[in-house]
Amino acid sequence: MNNQLDRIAHAPCGFMTLDIDGIILSVNETMLKWLGKKHEQLIGYHFEILLSKVNKLIFHSYFYPTISIQERVEELILKLLHEDGESHPYILNARKFEEESIIYVDCAFIRIDQRANYESELKYAQSSVQEALKQKEAAYEALEKLHFEIEEKQEELIMMNENLEKLSNVDQLTGIYNRRYLNQFHNSIFSRA
Repeated sequence: MNNQLDRIAHAPCGFMTLDIDGIILSVNETMLKWLGKKHEQLIGYHFEILLSKVNKLIFHSYFYPTISIQERVEELILKLLHEDGESHPYILNARKFEEESIIYVDCAFIRIDQRANYESELKYAQSSVQEALKQKEAAYEALEKLHFEIEEKQEELIMMNENLEKLSNVDQLTGIYNRRYLNQFHNSIFSRA
């Protein structure tokens, strides 16, 4: 039995037992180590001493009703205040039970600092990818517009070249082919012969 109690005290998760009013009755060594607290700083105190105002609101609006009605809470994410003043995220799973007419709530905590960091990194990467995709789409649209403008300019240039060729081969006053045109025409006939 001592071996089992020692394993619970040093389990890879935090463990607390609360009474139905939220008073901390017991806490394991792992949780104490994570929080940077001692037994006397927690035992007999309300669980809310570990919560910020926002987390107190979450605790009162979700934890109490859920534990009362469903007799269990699963995967509630809370940030708990540590001795150094920093708050760290935890996943809380809890179960209500009755023993000798007294109602207790066992709570298991898993620290999720790394998970929160990974999620932040994933969100940042996702927003970066979305931003890059928007930039790519904008660049593609600009490229299409530029391509269309180039095609228009190329058509204008072809028409201008045709007009220029016509101007260089036709006399403006008479509208008949000029000497230059006739020389080019004769040269092309003689080169074929």
